[in-house]
Amino acid sequence: MELTKDRLFFNVFSTLSVNDDLRYSFEEVYVEHVVHKKDKNIMFVLTYSKEIIYYNEILKMEKELKRYLYNRYKCPIQIISRFETAKEYDAKKIVDLYYKKGLLDEWEKRNPIFYSVIHNGHYEFDDEGILTLIVPGKSISSIIDNDIINEFKTTFNYRFDVELDIKLKYDG
Repeated sequence: MELTKDRLFFNVFSTLSVNDDLRYSFEEVYVEHVVHKKDKNIMFVLTYSKEIIYYNEILKMEKELKRYLYNRYKCPIQIISRFETAKEYDAKKIVDLYYKKGLLDEWEKRNPIFYSVIHNGHYEFDDEGILTLIVPGKSISSIIDNDIINEFKTTFNYRFDVELDIKLKYDG
């Protein structure tokens, strides 16, 4: 799909009124699709941006969209964002930018089990570019460990078009 000016966020939601800071964050965001899943009673707004927008800003906009669309849809709204990252942004730089201010904030709300495993940990990249998440304690379950790795890979692949090699390591 070609991203034209008519697909800009505030052209799609033309009468949505938000504060100046939130408007600035979403000024150059394109809406790729809006999907209303009636069977699950949720609406997804798929967006694309050249700049990273952190989860707390996305959450604020979700609340504004819900307020804006509530009379018509009466359902939760989730924004699913993709970001174009400049060619000079390698996987390490993207993780440095997005891990704490994006992923952890999001998982705290949407994946509390994953969040509880990794929030007190840290990460490092080795010389081959493999990301290792180092978390305190011991593994609860190899299924959860694999799910965390897969979710991490999927998130970074979808949002940033970045392939990550990742390991989860417990230090307890």
